[in-house]
Amino acid sequence: MFKALSDDVKIIVKSVYLCALAFIILLLVLAPKVIFFAFASYVLYVLLSSISSWLNKKTSIPYLGALSVTVFVILLLTALYWVYLGPIVVDQVKQIIERLPDLQEQLSKYLEPYISSEKFKKQLSFENIKSSGLGEFFVNKANLALVGLLSFLTALVVVFITGLYFCVQPKTYRQVIVKIFPKDNRKRVNEILDKVHKGVAGWLIGRLTSMAIVGVVTVIGLWLLGVEMAISLGLFAGVISFIPNLGPIIALIPALAVGFLDSPFTALYILILYIGIQALESYLITPFINKKAVSMLPAWLLVSQLLMGTLF
Repeated sequence: MFKALSDDVKIIVKSVYLCALAFIILLLVLAPKVIFFAFASYVLYVLLSSISSWLNKKTSIPYLGALSVTVFVILLLTALYWVYLGPIVVDQVKQIIERLPDLQEQLSKYLEPYISSEKFKKQLSFENIKSSGLGEFFVNKANLALVGLLSFLTALVVVFITGLYFCVQPKTYRQVIVKIFPKDNRKRVNEILDKVHKGVAGWLIGRLTSMAIVGVVTVIGLWLLGVEMAISLGLFAGVISFIPNLGPIIALIPALAVGFLDSPFTALYILILYIGIQALESYLITPFINKKAVSMLPAWLLVSQLLMGTLF
């Protein structure tokens, strides 16, 4: 009788696990952003908790106190960076808008041996752009970009707050996950969660190392090209490279803006530099560092990036 009851319980438990797996797969298909936000929050939790735990061990500051110090320092550094960089970028964009006629003249001068200057001016005139519908196209794209930026900032706030909740009560959240499993398996589940935490921490170390390399290489490249704000643009490129694929594109925008203030060819050289750094980071630096940090083979990393990029 007890054996039969035990078999029935095992069947029920397996059914529950299969239903949970089906729900996760359905969630991945219908709401992939939820999974992304949850993972981003967990990554933030690993970062903050690792730094806070290190401070707690090295000093007499309690864990929550160390967490408060960590969050405060990160927010302070972020605010100081944007207070310094933000007005400069806005000023550079204003200068580019004011110098659009001069840029048109420069392009005409450079391309004069290959194309009729008057024809080129006509093609780039505001009247021609307006009549061709390109003006409306760029306005629509600008509106979409603004909506995307607002959505990104909202998501960033949600991820930050969720990650903080994880940091404040990490043991409570872990117990909730562990209690889902039978008592006989809970020890093994705790071991797996420890390995996951260690793996994500190693991956974060790898990403931070890659970001530092990208920032230094970008600063050197921009300095060799004689670009103004080489240090600020390089730091921004390094920080924003934490976001795969999209980060380098965001970093390129202010760099191109500064380059256009000098000449179109300077902007072209900056574009080539950033494409080269992105290729170097994606196909050499990151796979090599991740192999050392989390023992992930480079080929598997590239394949997983292609797979996740296609799915999401």
